[in-house]
Amino acid sequence: MSAELLLSFVLLPHQRMPSQEDFQRAWHELTQGAASPTATAWDAEFVSLEGDGVSTVVGLMPAPVPENEAENAAACSVLSLSRGGYRPAPHVAHLTVASRSSSQTLAGRLLRHTRLVAALAKAAGAIAVYEGSARATHPAEFYFEVARGEGLPAMLWTGLSVVRTESAVEFLTLSLERLQLPDILLSSPKGGANEALLFLFQLVQYVVERGSKVAASETVGRSATEKYVVAYVPSPHDPAKRVMRVDMARKG
Repeated sequence: MSAELLLSFVLLPHQRMPSQEDFQRAWHELTQGAASPTATAWDAEFVSLEGDGVSTVVGLMPAPVPENEAENAAACSVLSLSRGGYRPAPHVAHLTVASRSSSQTLAGRLLRHTRLVAALAKAAGAIAVYEGSARATHPAEFYFEVARGEGLPAMLWTGLSVVRTESAVEFLTLSLERLQLPDILLSSPKGGANEALLFLFQLVQYVVERGSKVAASETVGRSATEKYVVAYVPSPHDPAKRVMRVDMARKG
């Protein structure tokens, strides 16, 4: 099993590591009492955590993420589609959170890492969480609530690209390759954008839980009677890559 590094950045309004006690409270709120990871080190600048087959280190960086990288990635958060959009408040420091595992599955490792990041963000009173691999920045409160919900936190695992025309809207995920899956391009009539967005994240959860891509010409849907045909097409962002396309205007 690969031990590829998972990396997240917790944006802070202050230059302070959260306390171990605050982390434990946030962890229990998030997981409803699941055993908390073991801290093998915890000081003002560095934390080391072990648990559930995942090793995590946390470092306090007394400066913002460089070059407005985190702020710019807010445009790919699902919350950027809300009225008024979304841009995080300025931050003065950040936590770098890195996890490895040689025993967990890819999805299991990412789920554990996401929950650790959510608890750290809650304990630290963070502004936002920047997921570089997902190419998206999310508000800390939103990140925590999604991470403690049922099912996989698909909204945190990928950024979104959106293209609108006079008659349609297309949503493209940006980072499923890290789970060894193709990104998903979902097309919908313009009036069905909200419904399509919800369906997109249901598809993300489905393919992640399945653990393999859906074959071309197979169908997907939200019920036994709803059948949308899967096709593979060049990515709008990189024609050398192929993405899984589902068109909600065309049923099989």
